[in-house]
Amino acid sequence: MGAEPAEVIILRSKLYSCVASDHYCVTCVRGLPPDEVPARLGVSGQGPHPQYTSLEAARHFGYGVPVVRVHAGGDWTLLLEVNPNITDAAFQKQLLSRLSVGTEAVCVQKLMDSTAKATHARDGEVLATYLDWDFTPAKGPDPSRLNRGLSEVGFFQDGSEDYDHWNPAEMVLLAVEREFEISVFPDIVNGPLPTVRIPGWNAPEPAPQSLQRKPDSTPRRPRRQSDRSN
Repeated sequence: MGAEPAEVIILRSKLYSCVASDHYCVTCVRGLPPDEVPARLGVSGQGPHPQYTSLEAARHFGYGVPVVRVHAGGDWTLLLEVNPNITDAAFQKQLLSRLSVGTEAVCVQKLMDSTAKATHARDGEVLATYLDWDFTPAKGPDPSRLNRGLSEVGFFQDGSEDYDHWNPAEMVLLAVEREFEISVFPDIVNGPLPTVRIPGWNAPEPAPQSLQRKPDSTPRRPRRQSDRSN
């Protein structure tokens, strides 16, 4: 009799249960006092800031406004964008560099075109950026940690397993959670959190053709899931 197939363990990200499935942007900053994080974003004055759930914040501020909900827990402060990815890449890079001065920060996104993206910065410098669209490891001055975390949850691996339950948008969050030891409690993160508007950026008026999303007909390359337990 042949050996029974090994049990496949599906890994799950706790952060993924704190974000929208269609697109998201989460930035994690290590070791800063909670009041310093909004200050580095350019928010004037100190707390307490009004607290909202994601839905409440969206209703209060409206679309096209860069707003983050702030959760401080353990070594990391999380910034969860209410209107994800409305700012351009240059503005995002500027904020990440500012947040990482004297420490480190990592930003994980699911973009509007369904591409998963992760960026790691330390002491004001972006060290590595990964784009799921490229199917290649992260690039930058020092991509070692980002690539290690991604590899350990199944990125960059070939195989013949069934990939139906392997979701890059979730796995990129899990990679960051594991590699950078970020722990969250979804019940808390999904509840009301201090919420601030990021100054210095205004959304441009959308062009008429941008009001409709183009269907994504691009075939996705299969990926393997990791058989390691979390």
